[in-house]
Amino acid sequence: MAALTVAALLLPAACRGRDDAGAREAAAAAPSAPDAGEQRAEVSAAVGRTVTAGDTGEFPERSDASGSGIPDASTAEADGMPAGPVVPPENREPGTRPGPESAEALGRKLLLAIVADDASVAAAAVFPAAPFEILKDLPEPSAYRRRLVRWFEEDLHTKHGELGGATDLVFERFRFGRCTWQEPHSEGNLLPYWSCRRNKIVARRGTRIVEIEVRVIINWGTDWFVAHLGPVRP
Repeated sequence: MAALTVAALLLPAACRGRDDAGAREAAAAAPSAPDAGEQRAEVSAAVGRTVTAGDTGEFPERSDASGSGIPDASTAEADGMPAGPVVPPENREPGTRPGPESAEALGRKLLLAIVADDASVAAAAVFPAAPFEILKDLPEPSAYRRRLVRWFEEDLHTKHGELGGATDLVFERFRFGRCTWQEPHSEGNLLPYWSCRRNKIVARRGTRIVEIEVRVIINWGTDWFVAHLGPVRP
């Protein structure tokens, strides 16, 4: 009876030991979350090879049944892709250009920042960092985005000066310029997007109409963001 009692006491401990060992082995085997560079590689593999300067070859056929080859929310989850920005439908297929609602909000925010000469008021107007990492086909997208932010701040200060100190501007509307669908690799981009150039913030000062150019905006999903507020630098 004593031997049976000891065995009964040791059996749960042995089971727990095997369970703990199995848990440790499973944790060691679990893949670590890929970084932004690995995520770009996943997207690059889906939409086709990276094209270098001077490359005039044809792009490979797109791979998925929908024709885009770009992972969406469902396939990303099923394939165990890294957590991060999921490519929205508006950045997969041309479809219809995103509407004006986001552009109107963008214009209002930009006008406030320009009048105040304070870029922080419209910091969120610049294309956000997380999707930029997988949007642009660059060795270091984050480094280029930092330059975009710096140029945005410089251009905003310039536009403030062009207003001659006016602070009583009333937002009227945002007017789109020429909008085109940019296919992958057409502007150093890995993913496609809508690009609208020479847009205008239309404001009123008393009875006078004032127009402020927003050089380039691009979309992420249904939202519009500034790529270049002023001239496009090389």
